[in-house]
Amino acid sequence: EITDSLDDSALEYVRNAFGKGVERGKRRILYNDFRPLPDQIYVNDELYTPSEEEPNVVPLSEGENIIRLIYNTAPSSLKSMFKDTYGITAIDLTNFDSTSVNDMSNMFNNCGDLININFGNFATSSVTNMEGMFQNLKKITSLNLSTFDTSKVTSMKSMFTTDECLEYLNVQSFDTSSVLDMALMFCDCQKLESIDISNFSTNNVDMGGLFKYCLNLKTIKFPDTKKLKCSNMGAMLQDCRNLISVDLSSFDTSEVTNMNYIFDNCYQLISVNLSSFDTSRVENFQNMFSNCNNLESLDLSNFN
Repeated sequence: EITDSLDDSALEYVRNAFGKGVERGKRRILYNDFRPLPDQIYVNDELYTPSEEEPNVVPLSEGENIIRLIYNTAPSSLKSMFKDTYGITAIDLTNFDSTSVNDMSNMFNNCGDLININFGNFATSSVTNMEGMFQNLKKITSLNLSTFDTSKVTSMKSMFTTDECLEYLNVQSFDTSSVLDMALMFCDCQKLESIDISNFSTNNVDMGGLFKYCLNLKTIKFPDTKKLKCSNMGAMLQDCRNLISVDLSSFDTSEVTNMNYIFDNCYQLISVNLSSFDTSRVENFQNMFSNCNNLESLDLSNFN
């Protein structure tokens, strides 16, 4: 339960640098433009009182600063809550009441210094939009989202795009049955070597650029049965330069219209299983296997 008491604070995070990357002279400050605006802010256990001259500027002390954001009423949207906030190294959501939240799009987008997020029992059961939620986190190396309930989520577009240092990602518990858009979901996760999406099940979802530019991705665990029905596969595995083998037999491609650049620049790819592919609706095959120089064999007998 979110209250206005300091002991039961809704959210706590640690800052080690300048809020929004801003320095005024020798002062360390934090801009209070969180979305939604908190009812109270505590800085190192002291209640912050806005000044008339600078109502949105929160002064910080030297060294580590612990800031608590207090919401008297649980918000319904956390869209862009921390977006573009630099200096945050850790966020603790353990006591945050998110049971009514339906939008978490861009929540942490471009938090360039973020290293750790403690989700605790962070509730996501009402969320429908997670687009760009973790996008452009330059220092995060690990994300365990095993407690996330994504049964109502319709958009995961660019959810982890450009998380360049991400090495471990647990999305095995994701329920993707309501998702319509996964375009660029894992795009540009350059250090990710393996991922398990064997629990994914989709219906006519956009998977364009899903793993595009995952340069070090070597293993993708897809479902064992045909559970992935999609509408767009363009550039899905483009520039997966260390992928050696891939089995796409779990895909239902009967509604797909675009397959251009799917395997473009997959330099190490030796084998690919396309036995289940139905290409009857495909309009674009442009550069589908471009620069797959090590591909030893390719069976396209099912292609129309």
